[in-house]
Amino acid sequence: MSASGDSGDGGYCIALEGALRQAISIFGDQAAEALILALKERYNIRLGQAPCSSIEEITKALADLAGPGADILVSRIRSFLR
Repeated sequence: MSASGDSGDGGYCIALEGALRQAISIFGDQAAEALILALKERYNIRLGQAPCSSIEEITKALADLAGPGADILVSRIRSFLR
């Protein structure tokens, strides 16, 4: 599956959410859940079902939340999507 998948494809949306959760799991369960909640509520990021947010939308939200550290998270997300 390509890292630039189709946000209208339910399978890609599930894979993208899984890759995001796997990437942020390095922070621990509670912090990862807090980050997911912030992405959904503060940035209106849609995960898990079509239409989901694009990797670009998630990247922008993570950059706002994590600053330069977002690059590492996005790199991990993309690697998990391959």
